[in-house]
Amino acid sequence: MNKGSMYVVGFMGVILLLVVGILLIMQNDYKDQTTNLNTSPSQEPKSTNPDYGDLTEEHTRIVDQAIGELLNSGKGVTPPMITVLSFTPTDFPDSSLGCPQPDAMYAQVITPGYQVILAANGSEYDYRVAGEQLVLCK
Repeated sequence: MNKGSMYVVGFMGVILLLVVGILLIMQNDYKDQTTNLNTSPSQEPKSTNPDYGDLTEEHTRIVDQAIGELLNSGKGVTPPMITVLSFTPTDFPDSSLGCPQPDAMYAQVITPGYQVILAANGSEYDYRVAGEQLVLCK
């Protein structure tokens, strides 16, 4: 092997070492980035839904009636602000659902339904639901 060939082989060896070193550095950086993505709590997506707690799907549909009313009330509430504090099946003593309004008449029949207590923006909202009937009890 002549002197020129030795320089070329040496030069190619140095280049090879540089390429391997760069690849190792890139691999470590990639591992660090994926570890940070998988373990960083700040990277978790925030829910855009109300907090239903452990309600069943059927109960969630009933609660959604009250949530829809609250969202449309003009109080500036958004779904992530809402927490379901309680969901209680109830037999109301009449069709007022336990929230009679002055000067209103109600059928005097036991009315099965639900009491739904929602919280949002530091306030609680007591909704009563029976079928399609929905009342905010004040």
